[in-house]
Amino acid sequence: MSAIFKPEPIKWEDIEGGLGADELERISNFVWEYCYSDEPKTYDGDEELSTDLVFFSEAWDKIDGNFDTVATMEQTTAVLSLIVGSFFNSWAREKIVEALTKSATKPQLVEILTHVTSAYCQYISLRARIEIDEMREKYLEMIAGHGEARP
Repeated sequence: MSAIFKPEPIKWEDIEGGLGADELERISNFVWEYCYSDEPKTYDGDEELSTDLVFFSEAWDKIDGNFDTVATMEQTTAVLSLIVGSFFNSWAREKIVEALTKSATKPQLVEILTHVTSAYCQYISLRARIEIDEMREKYLEMIAGHGEARP
């Protein structure tokens, strides 16, 4: 007979020393600025970007939303800490990994890790695409200001 596993919630003290909280705040700010903007922006250089931002906000809501969430805020922060600052052989990393593995069953951990990692990759990609589009706009404005007729 095997022992019954009872997940233990992660406490903020368990993930102290990681960089996940800062990254979580950056992602949340990104979602509010680019996905839930009062004045939706059009991206002429990347026509699919607006649609991809909507899909990202839906994926992020599934992780960090209020209903049917994949992970708690602490679990999301722990995963982001491991992604952003996975310090090999560090005490903070070991503490975060231990707390995360105790916080859910193996199938739940796989789902949490998959969703958070996938969303983080989307976030990095979208952020880069927005920066490229903004640089393109500045370049076109600069050219227009000089009267040159280059694309």
